[in-house]
Amino acid sequence: MGFTVWARGANANAGNASLNVRSKSQIPTTELEFITSGTNGDYLLDFATDGTGAPAIDPDTTVLINGVEYTFTVEFSGTLPNSNKLTNVGGENLQGKTITVISAGDGNEYVLLTDPTVESSFIILDDLPNGAFTIGNLQTTGSVVICFANGTLIDTPDGPRPVETLAPGMIVSTDAGPLPLRWVGQRKITAEDMLREPDLRPVEIATGALGPNVPSKPVRLSANHRVLLDGWKVELAVGEARVLCAAKHLIGRRNVHRVLPKDGVTYFHLMFDSHRLVTASGLVSESFEPGPVGMATLHGRSKQEVADILDRQPLAADALPTPPMTIKKHQAMVLVDAR
Repeated sequence: MGFTVWARGANANAGNASLNVRSKSQIPTTELEFITSGTNGDYLLDFATDGTGAPAIDPDTTVLINGVEYTFTVEFSGTLPNSNKLTNVGGENLQGKTITVISAGDGNEYVLLTDPTVESSFIILDDLPNGAFTIGNLQTTGSVVICFANGTLIDTPDGPRPVETLAPGMIVSTDAGPLPLRWVGQRKITAEDMLREPDLRPVEIATGALGPNVPSKPVRLSANHRVLLDGWKVELAVGEARVLCAAKHLIGRRNVHRVLPKDGVTYFHLMFDSHRLVTASGLVSESFEPGPVGMATLHGRSKQEVADILDRQPLAADALPTPPMTIKKHQAMVLVDAR
């Protein structure tokens, strides 16, 4: 299971830090799906080199293009110039935004957005102007994390990581200490899906909406995803020092509302050997719990994957030794009114 971004055909030269975006008549805006490769596969784009120092194939990630799996080489990463042509690209200002160029096994080079503040979406990449750009802050070593505007930063022992880069076996910080992920699932919801079914729209919790720096950046959650609330106001309102609350029950609180992303949204599920709490951009929330409610949210392959995992080894019984109470809508409204 991988994740997708949109890209444009390009000609690039790291030697003189130049990027030439090719016409869509030459190479149309293309969907790339990155997938892990091998036992140590990841979603990092590695600047690999051969024995001579020349660029080499990324050793632990491959890319699907039009349904065909290819290896690829990361050519360089850098920032776009302050060109007037980039002030409104699909509704976004791309001046100074980070891009990465790869050479894929299909014989083409592609440029994709890898800036944490903007999504590499079809609307933006399809509107990217043709022509030459000088690239700043050139990077040709290390690795690139593919990060999107809707990417949630999950705390790990090595620092926050975008949820899109997590994979089974990776270590994540939880309320029980560092633990390996057992399963990572995702579900893409289109804007059309959300227009037909408004309950699918994510709830956006703005920076500081639940307390000082909580969260530290806007976080988007599915409506039924439960977050941890604590503090004296919570204890005064419901008689508990800390509680879990579905994100949808916080709508009405200042800076908490549903949104309709024009490019859709991807929901990610993180499952451990037991039900745990994780921290996303300073906001504590629950991991995926494969009970009746949780399983009902899964579809197709994801549901079968979890069922197969649980057949091999059921979840541990020590999840959340003292689980916080889950409050209902009328209780949450008391907290909303007390903001």
